[in-house]
Amino acid sequence: MPSGARWALVAVTGVLSILFGAALVQKLSAPSAPPKSSSSTDRAVTPVPGLPAPIPANLKSPKPDTSPHRKILFQYRNSRPFQVELIGDFNDWQPGKHVMARGMDHMWRVTVPLAPGRFGYQFVVDGKPIRDPANRRFQKDPRRGLISIVEVKPKSR
Repeated sequence: MPSGARWALVAVTGVLSILFGAALVQKLSAPSAPPKSSSSTDRAVTPVPGLPAPIPANLKSPKPDTSPHRKILFQYRNSRPFQVELIGDFNDWQPGKHVMARGMDHMWRVTVPLAPGRFGYQFVVDGKPIRDPANRRFQKDPRRGLISIVEVKPKSR
């Protein structure tokens, strides 16, 4: 196939995918491809005129989360640090396991999946451990000084 014709086919394929969706484009752009083996989890979606298109299996709602863990968001606001990390009972107080990302609002954030329970933690700001200034729950730890406390409740059913 000449290269000009190939580019024309690519352009037409792009326009058709916008107008008619990916299922039709697959049929038009690969007529010589051998048919896929049909399985119950990997079937081609064939739209029926006048009816809404069926939802492919890989786009259906995910299975409900049955894990006991909850996603806990830790935040620290400060515009000056170059690096902020989270250490605590949940990562054996090891820096480097939960490096926080700085947002445009100078808020450092990281989300950690935690099982229900009570956990001590600190932020490591440019190498210096500090307690969470936004958390009023803290206690004195004999090895680490003041540490913040987070209590994770079980998921409600």
